[in-house]
Amino acid sequence: MKERTVAGFGKRLREIRQRRGLTQAELGVAVGVSKRVITYYERDDALPPGAVLVHLAQVLRVSTDELLGVCHCGAEQLADDPIELWTWLLAHPDGHEPIAAGQPEPVAAEAGR
Repeated sequence: MKERTVAGFGKRLREIRQRRGLTQAELGVAVGVSKRVITYYERDDALPPGAVLVHLAQVLRVSTDELLGVCHCGAEQLADDPIELWTWLLAHPDGHEPIAAGQPEPVAAEAGR
């Protein structure tokens, strides 16, 4: 099944998770999957479904492009301080930034992407 993964995804996921000071279990809780699933992704056994990929990126505060290796979008510019990350996660339990005033809310079809 490894041929279905993006080269290096698991390594990137693990490195970013570790830089953020999160365990696999903590990341799993934040994203809504088990530690076992995070381990599965980090071993490059498969890619997460699109919605989980987006949630991983939101929780880790990187772009999906960075997780997929499409670009190096500057994850190092984000704070690697675990306290700051946990503060952000506690303020955004669903892993999403609040919608700014005057910005349209996502349409139901777009929200599921």
